[in-house]
Amino acid sequence: MDTQEKNYAKGKESQLHYSKGNLLFVVATGAFLFFFEAARELVGTTYNMNLATMSINGSVVAVFAFFSPVIYFGLKKVNNATLLLVSGIILAITRGAMMVAPGAGSYLLVAAIAVISFGILLPPLISAFRSQSANMPMALTCACVIGAGTDLVFRSLGDTFDVTVYGFSSTNFTILVVVIPLIVGFVAALVKWYSTRTPSDSAKQYAQPNSRVRVLYGVGLGALGFLFMTLLGYPNNVARWVSGSYTLAALLYGVSMGGFLLIMTVPKIHTFLINKGLILGIITVSVAVVALMYSPVSALAIILSASALFCAPLLVYSTLQCVMHMNAGRIAAFLTIAAVTFVLLLLLSVFSLTYAYVPGMGILRNQIGTILIISAFLVVIGMVVTRRHHDSVPVHKSITILCGVLIILGTSAGVVLYRSDPFPPEAGESLKVMTYNIHQGYNTEGRINPWQILDSISSVNPDIIALQESDMNRVTSTNVDIVQWLAHNLDMHVYFGPDTKRQIYGVAILSRFPLTNMETWYLKSEEDQRVLIRADIEWAGNPLSIYAVHMGLSEEDRTSQTHEILGILSKNPNCKLLMGDLNSYSDSVQIEAFLSVLGDAWVCAGYSSMDPLGYTSSSSEPGHRIDYILVSKEMCMYISNCEVIHDAFGSDHLPVWADIVWPQ
Repeated sequence: MDTQEKNYAKGKESQLHYSKGNLLFVVATGAFLFFFEAARELVGTTYNMNLATMSINGSVVAVFAFFSPVIYFGLKKVNNATLLLVSGIILAITRGAMMVAPGAGSYLLVAAIAVISFGILLPPLISAFRSQSANMPMALTCACVIGAGTDLVFRSLGDTFDVTVYGFSSTNFTILVVVIPLIVGFVAALVKWYSTRTPSDSAKQYAQPNSRVRVLYGVGLGALGFLFMTLLGYPNNVARWVSGSYTLAALLYGVSMGGFLLIMTVPKIHTFLINKGLILGIITVSVAVVALMYSPVSALAIILSASALFCAPLLVYSTLQCVMHMNAGRIAAFLTIAAVTFVLLLLLSVFSLTYAYVPGMGILRNQIGTILIISAFLVVIGMVVTRRHHDSVPVHKSITILCGVLIILGTSAGVVLYRSDPFPPEAGESLKVMTYNIHQGYNTEGRINPWQILDSISSVNPDIIALQESDMNRVTSTNVDIVQWLAHNLDMHVYFGPDTKRQIYGVAILSRFPLTNMETWYLKSEEDQRVLIRADIEWAGNPLSIYAVHMGLSEEDRTSQTHEILGILSKNPNCKLLMGDLNSYSDSVQIEAFLSVLGDAWVCAGYSSMDPLGYTSSSSEPGHRIDYILVSKEMCMYISNCEVIHDAFGSDHLPVWADIVWPQ
């Protein structure tokens, strides 16, 4: 073979190698995207199934799906290519099945299988990257960022609701339009890569993991994953955490992820960040966590969080530098340690919210800040032991640039698309008010479906809405913001009481009228913390104070909270509405106390307080009346109608609305 033929053969081999690298890059990006979506849905559905019984039940075993890499501990020989193909196809199938799974149980099952398949796929994916690319750590890091950035775009385009899960409308067709091309593209790239594999990509002998595996690598990555999934990866979570601007957070997050990809293609800046990335990442993540807990300036906390999101991939890169030379068994051990750390921190954060319902977890009350600080500390400890190496610019430069630009533009488009334009009703019209406990967005099937809640509200078209259990923006409710989503879809002003960092089930007021005099009171609570919120409107030329509350479950809490609320109301001379889930029956001492100074809109409209038509809980089998609209005594005569919306299954409660016609 002459020199020309050798050069031609070498060029063809190089071209094939580059093509296989691109295919793997696409596979990795799709796998990370599907994992982020499935993991989020798994955690949220598990939480809801335990919420349904108000205790820990068997569904909690679903979190063990994160430990799937342990299967490698029993394998002495692994065919990388085949395992990557099979687990990838299972991941794609289960991601598709999530679109059609009917109930919470089946949905949880397919989400768990998706997470399991990703855990099995990742070790051979890393091994395949190592054989295809000399700069595997940066290439795989960029694939991870593109997957996370694409997820951010999909959530931004759905106003925090992932359009590949919840769609652009209430019909599943809009979900299929987005998801099917993603699945087809992922599978096509995977099959194409498999068909062009070489023997070096396949059968390999792997030793069992041993004590020399760097445990701290996994601890650091697991803690970083926890911080990403609970706060740093979600602009709405951060914005609600500090009562800041979602618009600012979303724009900065898009710039952080897209900007990271763009900057990584610039050799000089890339080299500087790689050399300083470990220190930058550790400092920015630590400072962001501290700012989220203690900074009085919300914009500063948001900016620091976006900076941490920009630098976090550098920590992932540093970790991959350390594991790239491990065999599949040791990679699996590293991933298992990361999963254990992630799940432990996740459970602690959940119990800091649900401590009242889990025996022995009272010590976690008001400890979410401590958990986050510990997580940041574990990131620091886990990352300082990593070694830094120089790495070249990603070979997938054009793909990386394109994705970086699309992430910035897509996130910005989502922010622009969803902007409410509230307008008050014309003077002289009646005032429609509603109270609705939306059960953290979960419907009677145990699934989050914002469209069902929106349909029930839109059927009445109220001017004022009091929402209870409306606090989303947590990993337990798939990190969505239904209050913001409803406000934008209904063109309403909104006041959301407590910051989510206080770990309180949310109470919110939505209004077509501008809101003033917003206040939040933390009520005395022996069990989980409850709040009362207030916002005033100007109606018919007079001030009207709107109060929303979700009272406690125990008799002691409800009694003390009733007296506390009445004391607060007595100091306000305005006409008043008190709406919410009072967790009290019509003949209870708590309702008796309220009715000594307020009127029951249901009774004012001409119904008996014990009329079954007024039952609001549960929505599937109404048997009790615990949701109320109470009004100042002088307003009782102006209640023209009050109704419970039956056949509304967007929550475990039924919404109640009243029509007030004030004389002109």
